[in-house]
Amino acid sequence: MSFLQHCSLLTLLVLFLFFQIPVAVLSFQYKVGDLDSWGVPPPSMPGLYSLWSKNHNFTIGDSLLFLYPPSQDSVIQVTERAYNTCATSDPIRKMTDGNSVFNITAPDTFFFISGNRVHCQKHQRMQIRVPSADGKFFPPPGADAPAPAAAGPSSYANAFGPMPMGLRSGAGSGAVGGLGISGVAGAVGSVIAGLFFWILV
Repeated sequence: MSFLQHCSLLTLLVLFLFFQIPVAVLSFQYKVGDLDSWGVPPPSMPGLYSLWSKNHNFTIGDSLLFLYPPSQDSVIQVTERAYNTCATSDPIRKMTDGNSVFNITAPDTFFFISGNRVHCQKHQRMQIRVPSADGKFFPPPGADAPAPAAAGPSSYANAFGPMPMGLRSGAGSGAVGGLGISGVAGAVGSVIAGLFFWILV
């Protein structure tokens, strides 16, 4: 092969590898309320969780960490109607292990309350809004979703995903960032293919 052909092949290989470089995807795990635990807010701050959620920009891929003593409390995901009335009898999802993670996998408005109705009535509840990639929120604020069918909890949309990679040490929220598995595999495969191609030439 001539020098010019080697340069052309090398250029193609470099361009191929350039387009295979994975993009870093950052996800954040938020410790709910930035408190020691998910609990009844102090009487002087009844809107604690509402204020906290409004001061964060949640995106798909983020997760919420609820810490609480499992013998005393729990966290449940509910409909907007159940959120407004502190109804605990028909949750979408119930988490009781004291170290509960909710993974945000879709744009929506999510509602969480304490599994203890009295705690919920004392403002231990929170809603978060997650926009779609284009910045739009679903459903619009104040729009109550229709009542679910009688099929039970399985008829609700499931927004829980796999367990996130981990929580960086420190109070508050931590970055759980990294390269996507498919991006890493694509980059490694591209390098191997490039080396194999180079050996053949």
